[in-house]
Amino acid sequence: MHKLYGLIFLRLWMLFLSFSSYANSNDPRWAKGEVVLADSSRLLGTLSVNYPLDLLLLKQEGGGIQVYPAHKIKSFVIFDEQTQSHRQFISRTFQSARGLKGEAFFEIVTFGSLTVLRREKRYHRLGPHRSICREYSDHTFTKSKTKNYVYFVLNGSVLTNFITFQKHLSDEVFAEYSDEINLYMKNKSKRRWKHGDFTYAIRYYNALKLRNESDNHRLTFAYPRF
Repeated sequence: MHKLYGLIFLRLWMLFLSFSSYANSNDPRWAKGEVVLADSSRLLGTLSVNYPLDLLLLKQEGGGIQVYPAHKIKSFVIFDEQTQSHRQFISRTFQSARGLKGEAFFEIVTFGSLTVLRREKRYHRLGPHRSICREYSDHTFTKSKTKNYVYFVLNGSVLTNFITFQKHLSDEVFAEYSDEINLYMKNKSKRRWKHGDFTYAIRYYNALKLRNESDNHRLTFAYPRF
């Protein structure tokens, strides 16, 4: 029993050292932003996202660094200096391929009846010249270094890996507007089987749904006040 407690303490201590190093480093990914907490209160400051631990770090004037796990966050927005744009994130329940379940951060790419989300990939070193990406998806690990993100489609409350949705679910979901979507993609010289082009089909589907529905889907975001 003492040995077990010792191992738990050691792991917690290593996690603390790792987090302290991250929080106090000159990480270039600190950015101005606003947070909407789970209780709907709002906080302004400088933010940094720790994807491996799903933690949001907040620095405010006159204070230290506050740490919020994903389950304490509803949404947040940051201003990306490189792209000169606001990037919006939400927190939602996510189950990994390993069966791990908990709250995780997702960036919104396209919002609507079908919402496209993404998460940064996590790379693990296998040796001095080889690494592998093992970001969780709904069924399998994504093993690719060609892109920096894993994409998902949120349909209602169901979160599905982007490629799985594209290959196996999109025909059924698009059925009501299939002729219009196919004509739109043809006119735009886009192909539904291509990853990048498929987002055009999703955006057009969202526009068609919005046109035919009186209920305008909205989500409470941390709209920028900075």
